[in-house]
Amino acid sequence: MVFFVALALCALLTAALVYRYDLYEHEPLPLLAVALAMGAAGMWVAGCAEGWVLARWARAGPLGIAAAAGGIEEAMKLLVVVLVSLLARREFDDPMDGIVYGSMAGLGAA
Repeated sequence: MVFFVALALCALLTAALVYRYDLYEHEPLPLLAVALAMGAAGMWVAGCAEGWVLARWARAGPLGIAAAAGGIEEAMKLLVVVLVSLLARREFDDPMDGIVYGSMAGLGAA
C-alpha cells in the first residue's frame, strides 16, 4: 500500500512540475485530467492490440515483441495528443501544449 501511495505522490509531483513549466498559458485542469484519463484508457487499448499482434506473430522474438509493444504504446500516447488538439482547438495554441498534454498522457499511461 505504501508503494502505491508513493507512486501516486511521484505522479502528482511530476504533473505539478509539468504544469509549472508551462510558462505562457496554463492549460485548464479538467482538460489535463481528460488527457491523463485518455492516456490510461489508451494503454488498455494498447494492451488489447499488443495481445492481438503478438498472437499473430508466434515467432516474433524479443526484438519483435519490444517493437510491437513500444510502437503501439507510443502511438496511443501520440493519438491522445492528436485527439486533444482536434477536440480542444482553442486551448491547443502553442507548441508547449503538445508537450504538456503528451506528458499527461504519459503519466496516465504509467
